Amino acid sequence: DYLLAVALAAFQYDAEADALLARLGDTPDAAVFYQYRATRVDGARRLADLRRAEALGGGWRAARALAEHFEAAGDGEAMLRETTAGLARHPACNPLQILHARALCGTKRYRACLDFLKGVVLLPSEHRDTGTAIWHAAQTALGALDGAADGRFADAELPRQLRHGLFVHIVP
Repeated sequence: DYLLAVALAAFQYDAEADALLARLGDTPDAAVFYQYRATRVDGARRLADLRRAEALGGGWRAARALAEHFEAAGDGEAMLRETTAGLARHPACNPLQILHARALCGTKRYRACLDFLKGVVLLPSEHRDTGTAIWHAAQTALGALDGAADGRFADAELPRQLRHGLFVHIVP
C-alpha cells in the first residue's frame, strides 16, 4: 500500500495518496515509510513520523530530517540538540555537519561554530559552498561582537578543508 501511495502521489493523486498513507497508521515497520509520509504532513504528525523513522533505524537521513524540521519551525536549540545527537551516531556525515554548524551559528555560538568547522572536511560537493558561507557568517558576527570596525575577522584564514577544490586522495 505504501508503494501504491507513492505512485498515486507521483501522478498527482494527492488526496488518494494521503488517505492511503493515513490509513496505514503506525503499522509499517520501515523507516522509509515514515520519512516519506513526514514530507506530506506537518505539525505534530510530521514530528511523530520523523521520530518513528529514527526509531526504526532511519540513519543519518532521519536525523537530518528531524534537524531540518526544527530549523523550519525556528527552534534553533532543538535543531542543535538533534544535530548533536545525529553526529554522535553519524560523525562523518557532511549534511549533518553542515546543519550542526548552521545550528551553532543560528544560536549565536559563533566561536563554537568556527571551532567545529575547523574539524570538518568537505569534499567538492553541493555542501562545500554552504560550509564556507557559514564560516563567513560566523566570522562576520564575531567581528561585529568584537567591535572590529576595520572589517577584520576573528580568524582571517579559511580552513584548508573548507576551500574550493580540495580533493582527498584515498590510498587502498
